[in-house]
Amino acid sequence: MDPWFEPLQNGRHRLWSTLDFFGSELVPIKGDALGYATPLNTQELGENWHRLFKMNLQELDAVDWFDTSDPVNIRFADALRTAARGEHPARF
Repeated sequence: MDPWFEPLQNGRHRLWSTLDFFGSELVPIKGDALGYATPLNTQELGENWHRLFKMNLQELDAVDWFDTSDPVNIRFADALRTAARGEHPARF
């Protein structure tokens, strides 16, 4: 689930049991896009693979609720920028 996809479809039933633990806090969700920013996957995506991540970055920039001060979100956005430049981000 990446931040630019508004509806949570897959996994929402798994998250239900976590609500008591998190209370009113935000529930962290692992994004999908960066999983493809690896040498093996980008080879399969083709020569212009970085353009997909440029689109993802534009979609992220359009999300008004994304907390840009959160350390994990900062790392996520930085890794997405790295992939948009055509470089493979460090795994985290």
